[in-house]
Amino acid sequence: MPQNASLMRGLSGIIFSLLQYADICHDKQYNSFIKENIETLPYYSCKWNDQTLIVNPSFRNLDICFEDGSKGIIYIINLAKKLHIIE
Repeated sequence: MPQNASLMRGLSGIIFSLLQYADICHDKQYNSFIKENIETLPYYSCKWNDQTLIVNPSFRNLDICFEDGSKGIIYIINLAKKLHIIE
């Protein structure tokens, strides 16, 4: 498993690549792997002030940016929903 969940350097980037492959090639063989790994994303997060934030790759900050934070993960989840991989 990657050390972080970021879109640029972590698990979300791997999931994003597989989502693009599944969409372009109309291949569903990785759908269960994608769904399983999306379900592990909360383990990379931290709850603070009633918000769930992603710990960035340096493990020093909680982040909401697209590349290393929550916004990138939200994008991945929405894309998986659009492709009907998750509900």
